[in-house]
Amino acid sequence: MKGIYYKNAPISKLIQGKKSEDLFKKIILENNFEYKKSSKMQDIYQHTDCFVKFHSKFRSIDVKSIKKLKGEFQDDRFYIEIKNDYGIPGWLYSNDVNFIAFQTFEGFDIYKTKKLRKYYETNKNALESASKKDSPAQLYLIERKKIKNLLYKNLKMI
Repeated sequence: MKGIYYKNAPISKLIQGKKSEDLFKKIILENNFEYKKSSKMQDIYQHTDCFVKFHSKFRSIDVKSIKKLKGEFQDDRFYIEIKNDYGIPGWLYSNDVNFIAFQTFEGFDIYKTKKLRKYYETNKNALESASKKDSPAQLYLIERKKIKNLLYKNLKMI
């Protein structure tokens, strides 16, 4: 494995994730939503990066940075995590996170975790695997246009 790693993740991936979380917070506040940062324990064990108040109730959100596919940043397909690098259930199966916010070139697409899970379970045989041979992680790609009808909220950069 090339590069510098911290707790099984490349440092560059951790930096990209932090930048995406900071951008998400900025866009949330610009759109006049209330925002609260999660605790370190919530982030690690519950896949919760933050809480945002939607319809008078704070909801947990896991922010996903824009990803590369074939070496290029793209937002046509999103990675979904069934099992993580440790072989345990990934964020798609977290009962603690209400929403997933995927970064796009324009901002963020926000989906209810339960709806993404149902989509995966209904369509898993047709999805492209993005798993690596030397990792216990199970990743799949879902096309953004195919889950457009599941979109809860789209937040654009102002």
